[in-house]
Amino acid sequence: MIEEEGGKVFKDKQCCLGIDEAGRGPVLGPMVYACCYWPIEFQDANPELFKAYVDSKKTTEKEREGIYKKIAAGRDEGLLNYKYFNLDPNVLSNDQLGNVRNLNEISHDTAIALIEATIKEGTDLKEVYVDTVGPPDKYKKKLENYFAGSGISFVVESKADDSYRCVSAASIVAKFHRDAFLKNWEFVEPGFKDPSHKVFGCGYPGDDITKEWLKEHYDKVFGFPTIVRFSWSTCDRFINDQKMKPDSEKISCYFPCQKIKKESFLTESYMPNTDEKKALEDISGPARVLGLQPF
Repeated sequence: MIEEEGGKVFKDKQCCLGIDEAGRGPVLGPMVYACCYWPIEFQDANPELFKAYVDSKKTTEKEREGIYKKIAAGRDEGLLNYKYFNLDPNVLSNDQLGNVRNLNEISHDTAIALIEATIKEGTDLKEVYVDTVGPPDKYKKKLENYFAGSGISFVVESKADDSYRCVSAASIVAKFHRDAFLKNWEFVEPGFKDPSHKVFGCGYPGDDITKEWLKEHYDKVFGFPTIVRFSWSTCDRFINDQKMKPDSEKISCYFPCQKIKKESFLTESYMPNTDEKKALEDISGPARVLGLQPF
């Protein structure tokens, strides 16, 4: 769902819009896509103002918070606008394991949704700058075909967040909100109220703190908490490690699931008895075993 609806609608001023994401690689938490846009004439007349908007990867958390406050203030003053889209870890994993969409397709669809929402609100959008996902020429053609007749020119480049201020601003918005989602994450699993459960490092697969957290929070029957992107290869290695397998080789999930990887040991379905089913529903409503969603 697109967040931060509202704000200034630039109906009478041609605008540029930048798109970037935060959290594509981590094994924990959501991926957040954001767009930031403003009148082209305003940027041309105030170049110094936009120098503060830099790629989020080049900033510390404190610096990002400061830049985000400036962006939010600009929105409140009607100088610019932004939107962001939060992609839940389970959405990412279910789409990929279910062969619904791969990560590139999810990224493309989300970028298109942000552009569509901006057009729909009435903003006069003329230039769109996108940090590429996959081959830039192919991605650009996809956008041009989708928005044929709109009069929008598209620039799709690698490291666009270094080259275009509107993409840099989008990267700050995306990273700020991903960080906020992680800080404020509410576990649906029982027994996770203690703050120590949120000490999970940066969330990237190579981070030692993250890897240790995954080991400590893997359940031999229920799998990983819902904050985990269970389709990531990092999780595959945990699950397929003989030491990490469930006690019963028969258990794949308590309800029929969308898709199970062929190489996984999860090859058979198991239906619970009444007591087992009730226990699962008491935990989190519709059962989630090994992170897989029931039909």
